[in-house]
Amino acid sequence: MTRPPGDTETFRVIHNLLTFSRLERNRPEVRLRHEASRRHGAFRLAGRRGSVCRFGEIELNLASSKLFRGGREVELTAKEFRLLAHFAARAGRALARNGILDAVWGNSVMVMGRSIDRCVATLRAKIERDPHNPTYIQTIRDIGYRFDIED
Repeated sequence: MTRPPGDTETFRVIHNLLTFSRLERNRPEVRLRHEASRRHGAFRLAGRRGSVCRFGEIELNLASSKLFRGGREVELTAKEFRLLAHFAARAGRALARNGILDAVWGNSVMVMGRSIDRCVATLRAKIERDPHNPTYIQTIRDIGYRFDIED
C-alpha cells in the first residue's frame, strides 16, 4: 500500500510534468507543427471568406492587418489583432484559455491567464457596442471564450 503524496511529492510531480511539457514544446518538430496549425486557421478563414471577415459593423482585413468599425479604422495592437483573427477563424467554438495563450502569445513567453482577460477587455472596448454586455466575445465560465458572429 502506498501513502498519498504529501505537498513535497505533489510539487515534484507537477514540476516534472511542467518541465517535460516545456521541453516537449521546445522540440523543433513540435514547434513547427504548432506554428503550421496556427497559420492554417488564419489561411482557412482567409480562403473561406476572402481576406476580409465582416460581422455587424466590423470589418477585419487579414491581408492588411486592419480593423474597421462603421467604415473608420480602429487602432489595434499586434496582440489584439492576432487575438481577434484567432477568434474569427474559430467563430462559434469554445476556446480554452491555454489554447488561446499558446496560439496568440506563443510558447516563448511566460504569461498568466489574466493576460488574456486584459487583452479581451481592451478588444471588447474597441469592437463591442456595450463592452459590459458583449455580443461578439462571450466568456464561457471555467473554460475560456467563444466568438459569436451575428448574421
